[in-house]
Amino acid sequence: MLQTTKGPIFGALVMLFTCVVDTTEHPIALVQPYDAYAGPLRNKDRDCGFYQVHTKPRSKAEFFFAQSVI
Repeated sequence: MLQTTKGPIFGALVMLFTCVVDTTEHPIALVQPYDAYAGPLRNKDRDCGFYQVHTKPRSKAEFFFAQSVI
């Protein structure tokens, strides 16, 4: 789960690494967001009330600062 400017999102961690700029380390996470809907929005899980989602294709993975991980 990641905190973004638009609110929290779920995603699958693909890779975690550190970029060094000058002498400052920046932890970065490559994440595959879970925001591709698996079906019509009206199809909610009856027990939990959640919508079923899938990850976007791996080619749509996004970079986030590791501090965004909740």
